[in-house]
Amino acid sequence: MLSDGAGELRGVLNFLGARDGETDITECLNAASFESLAKGRGAGEEDRGSYFCKGVQGDWREHFDDEIHAAFCARSNAGAQLAALGYDEDGGA
Repeated sequence: MLSDGAGELRGVLNFLGARDGETDITECLNAASFESLAKGRGAGEEDRGSYFCKGVQGDWREHFDDEIHAAFCARSNAGAQLAALGYDEDGGA
């Protein structure tokens, strides 16, 4: 999504059979941007009190330490799901 948001959104809209005009895509991407959701704060500007903490791809790794990773993997099939989605390439956080 970060490298080609318009292309990915266009694919989703096509899959759903929805219209995919460029104006609609631009409006959706702007409405869902970090800057919009974080009320004007730019990506990389951290606010730990906000639901939208930092807006940087992969930053979750800084907070998903080994203890949290173990707790997450201990829940049902969560560890396998992490691996299946490519989030657990090295077997840990």
